[in-house]
Amino acid sequence: MMNYKNRKRIILLLFIITSCSIYKKDITNEINKEGYAVNFIEYDKKYEIDIDNDGETDSVKVFIDADGYISVEVNNHKKTIGYGEEGVKSVIINDNNGNYCIGIAIHYVNDTRISEFYRLNKENIVYMSAVDGYIKSAYQNLGLYVEDRKYIIGFQNTTGIYLINSDLKLSLEGNYSINDSKHTLVKELKAYKYNDKTAVYEITTYHKGEALYLYETDMQNLIYFKTENGDKGYINATKDDYESSTGEFYIEEERLVDYFDGEEISWAG
Repeated sequence: MMNYKNRKRIILLLFIITSCSIYKKDITNEINKEGYAVNFIEYDKKYEIDIDNDGETDSVKVFIDADGYISVEVNNHKKTIGYGEEGVKSVIINDNNGNYCIGIAIHYVNDTRISEFYRLNKENIVYMSAVDGYIKSAYQNLGLYVEDRKYIIGFQNTTGIYLINSDLKLSLEGNYSINDSKHTLVKELKAYKYNDKTAVYEITTYHKGEALYLYETDMQNLIYFKTENGDKGYINATKDDYESSTGEFYIEEERLVDYFDGEEISWAG
């Protein structure tokens, strides 16, 4: 008959095994039918992954230091990325072949936010690309699929629909051109103007009577424009139906179209 101490050890061992299985599932067992996984990870928690699918356990961890700088660590190889965005999760994308990349949300200059993506290798961390904004965790399981590739929707503060390519790099897809381009303001509008010298977007107030040439939208949050002197920028708005190519754009509680002299803004896919 099994004594109390042995029974206690077995129960403890089973608990540890079960805990490890749950721990690994966060990253490794969520591959969808298209062969990609998008997982959000917490700060200061070490996650187990299997880079290259070689059966050896690798680890990844994202943390913010006392000065507010965010770093990523893979197998004790550390890389400091930039000033961290507190409370925003990082995102890991991986495929069936053991390829991993991580998107780190950074609080950038002029209060803008970007995500920098890095490929995770066993012995180093390699920069891949940067995109505006950061992925909303609410959209983790709401991707759109095209053949063997997955779209991510819902980048906070910007963007549109980003495509996960076979090398795990993201490319912006799905923008719509706007048919009737010139719109004259009938009231003040705050928008984001691109500064060529600093290479960032800055909040700018455009006044009644100024003309904005609207030329493209992501049908999610952004309407891109040019001014008569050649400046470029975007309007950050919300849409009443993100799943449709129709619907109204709003700035807070007011329709975007009510800022201009025309009765509608039309676009072509």
